[in-house]
Amino acid sequence: MAGAKVTIVNPATGLTRGMTTDASGGFVFTLLPVGSYNLSVEQAGFRKYERRNILLQANENVSVAAALELGNVQETVTVEATAAQVDTRSATLQNTVDSKRMVELPLNGRNPADLALLSPGVASGAGNNSGDVGGSNWRPRGQKEITINGSRNNNLRFTLDGGTNMDDLTNNNLDFPFPDAVQEFSAQTSNMGVELGGLSGGVLNVITKSGTNQIHGDAFWFVRNTALNATNFFSRQQDLLKRNQYGATLGGPFIKNKLFGFAGFQKLLIRQAAGNTRDLTFTAAERRGDFSSNSIKLHDPLSTSGALFPNNTIPASRFSPAAVKLLSLSPLPDADGFVRYTISQPDDGLQGIGKLDYVMNAKNNFVFRVFESDADQPFHSPPDNIHAARYGGIKESRNATLGHTFILNANTVAHTQFTVAHQLANIATDFPLTTAGLGVQLTPQGNHIDISMANSGVSFSAPLHAIRFGRGSLELQHDWSMNKGNHNLVFGMNVVRKRFNNNTQFHSSGQFQFDGHVTGFGNDEGFDRADFMLGGFSFFTQNSGEFEQRRGTQTGWYFGDTWRVRSNLTLNFGIRYEPTGYSRQAGPQPDLRPGCEPGGHSLQDFKNALPGLFYHGDAKPAGYGGGDTFGDVVADPDNNNLAPRFGFAWTPMNKTSVRGGYAIFYDEPSLNAQNDANNVTPFSYNVEYHDGSFDRPFQGREKENIFPVSAANHDVRFPRRCS
Repeated sequence: MAGAKVTIVNPATGLTRGMTTDASGGFVFTLLPVGSYNLSVEQAGFRKYERRNILLQANENVSVAAALELGNVQETVTVEATAAQVDTRSATLQNTVDSKRMVELPLNGRNPADLALLSPGVASGAGNNSGDVGGSNWRPRGQKEITINGSRNNNLRFTLDGGTNMDDLTNNNLDFPFPDAVQEFSAQTSNMGVELGGLSGGVLNVITKSGTNQIHGDAFWFVRNTALNATNFFSRQQDLLKRNQYGATLGGPFIKNKLFGFAGFQKLLIRQAAGNTRDLTFTAAERRGDFSSNSIKLHDPLSTSGALFPNNTIPASRFSPAAVKLLSLSPLPDADGFVRYTISQPDDGLQGIGKLDYVMNAKNNFVFRVFESDADQPFHSPPDNIHAARYGGIKESRNATLGHTFILNANTVAHTQFTVAHQLANIATDFPLTTAGLGVQLTPQGNHIDISMANSGVSFSAPLHAIRFGRGSLELQHDWSMNKGNHNLVFGMNVVRKRFNNNTQFHSSGQFQFDGHVTGFGNDEGFDRADFMLGGFSFFTQNSGEFEQRRGTQTGWYFGDTWRVRSNLTLNFGIRYEPTGYSRQAGPQPDLRPGCEPGGHSLQDFKNALPGLFYHGDAKPAGYGGGDTFGDVVADPDNNNLAPRFGFAWTPMNKTSVRGGYAIFYDEPSLNAQNDANNVTPFSYNVEYHDGSFDRPFQGREKENIFPVSAANHDVRFPRRCS
């Protein structure tokens, strides 16, 4: 009925909005916060219609069919909205998990992102059942790799309270708050709205709890302990696990119906020492050079005719001193070739969240939320066991958002939101020995050791290189929603500024591989462990490290229309414009174009870099537009990215909805996709050799051993040839 007065109220916060029905009797309230609402409809000559407890969940469209009855307006027809609603306005497919299920479902680790796997079409993309990759030393503890309907495992958008919660280095999520601080979790798996772009797989959004007019909160403590656990079948002892996860939340009003607050924290303490840790290593006989029990024939590399070592035994006089030194740090194995050991693996975590909601007046609402999730892995490496060398440090994740909703009138609402996200991983080892400390003649830039056997499974690489990854993003979103009769129009923009700082000792202490070719001859392949005892490597590389400061901006502009054609048919139209450019190095960057320019090029920043590539400051060849020289980003941007959207929602009968759609997406590559460019000249000094001496890897190549090399040295000389 046209001209009826419609009012919607959230009794928990006092939020109230009103409007008048259009010519067809329709009404739309946009950009409402999640929660439970009461709706009333009034018209002269009719009884007042009231519907209570309408549950609005994250990213959801709820339809209410209000039937007015003739009578006195002072009389009220009240309906309790308890049944699940069918979305008849949007083509988007999604699944929502509310706070009750979130708290009561058993979640190992209490990570709300696990709940995404409850949605149809969602599966792990990490090679395990959970999607967990947070066990990596440099990735957030709660990070997931998830695939939706067969998408890539890093093509999903993760948001927290509608703002970005992305680790842009990998295009996966940053940590989400603990379940007691989360109101709802939604997974959009197909036909996302025009407001969402950049990644095509789907959208996972977490909405945090807010304060209300009623004081509410809880306290919790979850315990796992060795005394309550069975011993692992493969373990020789119990795991000595003590895991405590405790915290509390509290929310309520500062000023009733005006200012609300919510806060909470969760502390994680893990103390464990697994009893099933084991590594392959050399047997006592192999350490004496005795490979007589092995059927592989060992040939003497000093023999031009391929003479065999007598009894498959290498004389001690031929041993590599560095190899012998390294094996002194590897305890003797059991009869099956495995050395077993137990090490303490403490792990601490702390999450904290605070949120303010402010109803300034009937037209202006504000929300401010901060969230921090820190992980600390204290470590100590024993000096006499390289297998037990610990590798850990800190991982800090922070996210804050400030949002403003402006109600211009009953039919027009604007929303602006600014979000900041940051993650830092600072990882190292305290193993007291370096590659040079083994007697290897090189200049290491760290205390990590990286040595592996290609075929027999032995490796000595527990203390990996030091890592310092800092990544962050600044996001601005602004959109308008307008009701025009049967049309609901949305238009707006979002801009994300991404940053990645990398300071990593990648291969800066040398990496060695042994494959058996030294003791092989003819069709006999040899044995990698024997090669190691002789000190003959198959591959060696040393690098000056990875140092980069990468910057990039992602923008999206959009317009959409939700057209209610009939009461049971809604069409969604829209288009996005997403110009795309490469992220740039805060400093010179190459253009990965093949071939060599005639006469080479005149480099301004890297005077001795390899020819065949364009660099910042190079003169542009004929035919290139946009100035005479290449700028910070020498690759051309793509400014033709138009992404249309179409969807429909048809309700042929009650409680039944048929939805479908078509869309074009442009996936934003992760910053890590361009990371390998920093391992090559001229951004890093790198050497690679096949064949050589473990003790003297630069033997015969002494002029190329110029380590250590400063990251700021742009004039390192490299071999230059082009064909």
